[in-house]
Amino acid sequence: MAETIRTSDTNNPVVLSVSGLSKTYRIWENPGKRLRAWLLEGTHDLAAKLLKKEAPFLRDLQQQLHVGFREIHALRQVSFQIGRGEVVGIIGYNGSGKSTLLQILAGTLTPTAGRVEVNGRVAALLELGSGINPDFTGRENIFLTGAIMGFSRTMLEERMHAIEEFAEIGEFIDEPVKTYSTGMAARLAFSVLTQLDPDILIVDETLSVGDAYFQHKSINLIRRFQEAGKTMLIVSHAPETIKSMCTRAVLLERGHLVREGAAADICDYYNALVAKKKQDQEIHQVEREKGRVVTRSGDRRVVIGDVELLDQNHVPARAFTVGEVGRVACALEFRAAVDNPTVGILIRDRLGSNVFGSNTFNHQRVVGNFSAGNYCEVIFVLRLNLAPGRYSVCVAAHSGRDHLKDNYDWQDNVVVFEVMPGSEAAFIGTAWLPLEIEVDRKSVAMLKPYVWGRLLDFGMDGDAVRHKHTGWAIPEELSTWTDGPEAVLRFDLPASPTKRVFRVRAAGFCTARLHQQRVDIFLDDQPVGSWTVSETAEHSVILPENRLSSAERHRIKMVLHDASSPQGEGLSTDSRQLGIRVFTASID
Repeated sequence: MAETIRTSDTNNPVVLSVSGLSKTYRIWENPGKRLRAWLLEGTHDLAAKLLKKEAPFLRDLQQQLHVGFREIHALRQVSFQIGRGEVVGIIGYNGSGKSTLLQILAGTLTPTAGRVEVNGRVAALLELGSGINPDFTGRENIFLTGAIMGFSRTMLEERMHAIEEFAEIGEFIDEPVKTYSTGMAARLAFSVLTQLDPDILIVDETLSVGDAYFQHKSINLIRRFQEAGKTMLIVSHAPETIKSMCTRAVLLERGHLVREGAAADICDYYNALVAKKKQDQEIHQVEREKGRVVTRSGDRRVVIGDVELLDQNHVPARAFTVGEVGRVACALEFRAAVDNPTVGILIRDRLGSNVFGSNTFNHQRVVGNFSAGNYCEVIFVLRLNLAPGRYSVCVAAHSGRDHLKDNYDWQDNVVVFEVMPGSEAAFIGTAWLPLEIEVDRKSVAMLKPYVWGRLLDFGMDGDAVRHKHTGWAIPEELSTWTDGPEAVLRFDLPASPTKRVFRVRAAGFCTARLHQQRVDIFLDDQPVGSWTVSETAEHSVILPENRLSSAERHRIKMVLHDASSPQGEGLSTDSRQLGIRVFTASID
């Protein structure tokens, strides 16, 4: 439950107190679903008064209230305090939650959860020219802003000269603001708020506006504010600004408060994060443009179909700082029955020398016994106590201690990543890396969004394993058969403003009696088209843009009306219900 308390207690040494602050936005698939949820919520509230909590109708309504939208968490459990007289900087990437936090503190936005306590009068300049009416003159805007803050016209007239003098816009003070430059409008807004003597001043990315002289005046004013016991919050992307103007800083990342402390220390940490993010993007870009060069061997009784390197927040990453936690996630498909396979990883440096390697056998981690057609995911969690530099990851599945006897699948250079310097003391050489291993026998997780146009390979060496959901047989050399009356693929798709085309290269299970396979295609249980599949060919269907307007997980279901078994057709002892064999698939 959210709670905001605003007082005029200027004797309290704590000016701002934030505890467990969260802000969540709901992004609706379309206006109709939002209206439907609003109507259902009213029905639910009425039913809750009339029915028992365990009533089936009430439970169904509760379930329906949680569909049709996705949630974006702008802030997650943020807590901190600011003392009187502090100048505190808030820094972070775009989208980290900085402006959302300031809007909540200023009272222009309501939090979803948490507690905010503000002691004193707040003046907020949340964006360039915020609160300024472009059709009013500068002088009229001064009276308007002051009235909103609770000042009388007489008091504003007494302070008018000081406001004009600080803004330095001359005769333009009596011209409409729409004739001002961006810098003039920002200077007017900043002058009004500061000259009206608030207890707390909140500024969002404004002090870089104007010439060097005005910036110096602004900084000197901040010093005077601080000496007078005032409090300021400043948001900036420039660490130099935070260092020079603030005593303390708060770092936000993806809505989390990840660090707070002395401004210089926080800015140095932020600079390291920026460098890491840039390196991560560069390596990902090379992967997208050139692909991964993988050397592979093994008999493929077990196939490692997809490998991803994740950071400690389970997000795909290619750049880490020394000592940061990394997660190597391997998705396995079993083409034959295998008892307790060994799965391992090996990290090599840029010269190809082995740095660290281990496996489930050495850690006495039982993976389990599998039948043909089973899936499994093995995740290696390790702290990257590696020297700065570039490294590659190899993965393997085999029996026993090593791959010399039964090598199922060995892949070199699956992922390349960079380790960057952190706050540790300088060192040389390599170190033993503490390691944990996780095994999930029930599912294979979706780890990253699908990239439009990416071709998925359904052969035994293919990478489609994370997209196969239900209704699939064991992969063969070049393809995978559907097995049953329907087969489902799943995709985490980015938002698309246009329609997309789902393409599949496939062949049908045909006999003297069955000349073709009828296939109906559904996107999230909504029909989008039909195919007739016989000989190997490409088939496509349009996915409408109204179903792809937001980034979320989608299911593409293929209903197979004519699926039949070779055994039932008198061809062999194969009892699988075969429909079509899929070679490749993509969404363009």
